[in-house]
Amino acid sequence: MVLMRTIIDSALSEVYGHAQTLDATTYLTAPLAADGLTFSVVDASRFSRGMVQIDDELMLVDAVDRQANTLTLSYATARGVRGTTPVAHQPGELVTMSPSIPRAVAESAVEQTVKTVFGLFQVKEFEFNLKATQTAYPVEPGTDNILSVTWFPPGPSKEWLPVRHWTFDRHNMLLVIHDMILPGRKVKYTAASHPDYVGQDEDFSATGLPDSCMDVIRYGAAWRMCSFIEPYNILATKAESEAMNRGKNPGSRISVSKYYYQMYQQRLQEEVIHLQGNYPIRTHFVAQW
Repeated sequence: MVLMRTIIDSALSEVYGHAQTLDATTYLTAPLAADGLTFSVVDASRFSRGMVQIDDELMLVDAVDRQANTLTLSYATARGVRGTTPVAHQPGELVTMSPSIPRAVAESAVEQTVKTVFGLFQVKEFEFNLKATQTAYPVEPGTDNILSVTWFPPGPSKEWLPVRHWTFDRHNMLLVIHDMILPGRKVKYTAASHPDYVGQDEDFSATGLPDSCMDVIRYGAAWRMCSFIEPYNILATKAESEAMNRGKNPGSRISVSKYYYQMYQQRLQEEVIHLQGNYPIRTHFVAQW
């Protein structure tokens, strides 16, 4: 089982792998309530006033006590800034000073990749009993296409036979059966729908995509993050860092972004071909005879 949180972290690692500097980090040493304004950390020596991230939440720190290793916020509005949500935090959670790429941004990049990925789909099968006086049957919400339709005849064969004459009415979300099938028999259709984005603590398989698509999502998210940041100069807060970066080619961001885009497109195409090979759309008649 691979959590979506792991996919988000791996996408962040891809981008940070091209950075020459690292964010200052430490850990909480005591619980922090959702409305708390002071928290303790293991080591506050590298921290100062400004943006701080705990897990996904961003907050604005106004005072740092490096002797007591505590950080203080002046107002409740300093919690959950930049669209993040104030939540309770537990000891041991990672605390980051001025995160170069907030996890909320990384999560958004992963979510956008899952929701906009073109050509990949999840496959589900549904059954219903055919009625003598009914030809049109509602399909599951979210169905983008129907790949095949079969029915289960009587007899000892135990074999599902293909339905040759059927229509998918996308406007009304109905499957219309034109074949003459015995009433009361089971009909099964294979539906294709867009992948679902799930929460960070849910399994990747809940998206409906195979595990082989994890790197597709990772590369797509890394590309989205690289498109607005200079990877080699992610965090230049010291004079020596700025001097080191001064001689670097400012087009590095474009090169890294192109690399991830190409990797994303290549792996996406491979997975689309594989998926279409496993679930081809079956030839069928769409008009009643």
